[in-house]
Amino acid sequence: MRFPFSPLFCRCRIGMVTIMRKPGIIIYAAGSSEWIGGIYYAKNILYQLSINKIINKNYSIYVFTNQICKDVFTNLKNVKVIVSKSGSKLDFMKAIFFYNIRYRYPGFKNIGLCKAISWIPDFQQECMSDMFPEKEIEEKRLERQQIVIHNYPLILSSNDSLNQFRKYYSIEKQNVYVMHFVSYIEPEIRKISSSYESEVLLGCKLKNKKYIYIANQFWKHKNHIVVLEAIRQIIDFTEFLFVFSGKMSDYRNPDYIKKIESLFDELGATGKVYNLGFLDRTKQLVIMKNCEFLIQPSLFEGWGTVVEDAKILDKTVLLSDIPVHREQKNEKCILFDPFDALALAKLICEEEKKQHFSDIEKGIANMKKSALKYSEQFAKLLEEEQ
Repeated sequence: MRFPFSPLFCRCRIGMVTIMRKPGIIIYAAGSSEWIGGIYYAKNILYQLSINKIINKNYSIYVFTNQICKDVFTNLKNVKVIVSKSGSKLDFMKAIFFYNIRYRYPGFKNIGLCKAISWIPDFQQECMSDMFPEKEIEEKRLERQQIVIHNYPLILSSNDSLNQFRKYYSIEKQNVYVMHFVSYIEPEIRKISSSYESEVLLGCKLKNKKYIYIANQFWKHKNHIVVLEAIRQIIDFTEFLFVFSGKMSDYRNPDYIKKIESLFDELGATGKVYNLGFLDRTKQLVIMKNCEFLIQPSLFEGWGTVVEDAKILDKTVLLSDIPVHREQKNEKCILFDPFDALALAKLICEEEKKQHFSDIEKGIANMKKSALKYSEQFAKLLEEEQ
């Protein structure tokens, strides 16, 4: 669906025909590859809203996106895609008025009759303030204080985030909702053919290889350092490969990236450690689907997408022992101390000896149950906020 941005066109349409539109819910998802995590989060939420009968009966569901990101949303039923060439905030405002939007998500400000439903992904700036510029921390605080001041409904992705919100902002706010989102990767999984899978693995030099996968951006709080230090201790005793993916950059901590690059140079010389760089979504899922197990060493998450992906693919995950991971893990997640490289090295050796099996259909079925629960919680929010 393309939005008719010409004001004259809008007036003519409205003047000639009485357009009766259901009130709408809109999600803003116009960005670039630099914000790809936010785009996939939007897709996850849209899927969860789209499967709820009550929401679909009472509201039209829209996503506002741009040319770069529009293909991400092609497989979503009951979702109308509004494509803006520029993806500008002005075009977004026009869409809000034209399509009778009642709620925007996530939002930090009401626009006319359109109400904002807010979302805070995490409180990393507060909990790990040494990793962020002071200006960025202050901007986030001011934005989030508006949620409290204006009493906008707020969605948080974990009870851990709820505890942090109460600690840093307010213990009085009532309309806070904890909702665990899922990864909607079923279409991508279904379209992976054996020939494509073979092509990807061959291109990445992983065909018929046993490997362990670490799928995170190289930001300091993602804690790659503990994995690399653990690998250093066992590199001469393992036949497994250690495969990373992600763009090796962190504008906030360039010295940390230099240290990571140095470790990659040292360990990469063995031929057992390498980084595939930034991968598109389907390629990443192929790599994850075929690994022996994953390591997720992060020091901080709001609700980790990597863990949700792994749960759907029914993969074993060596998971850093932090509060949100205790909340998010399933029976195939094994917790470890994220500051203890030796303990992680021993755990890797133990898991290398095991046979790992995956039941993706079970993972997809569990995902759908969780998605339905999210949609029911969102429907309840809408009812309470009317």
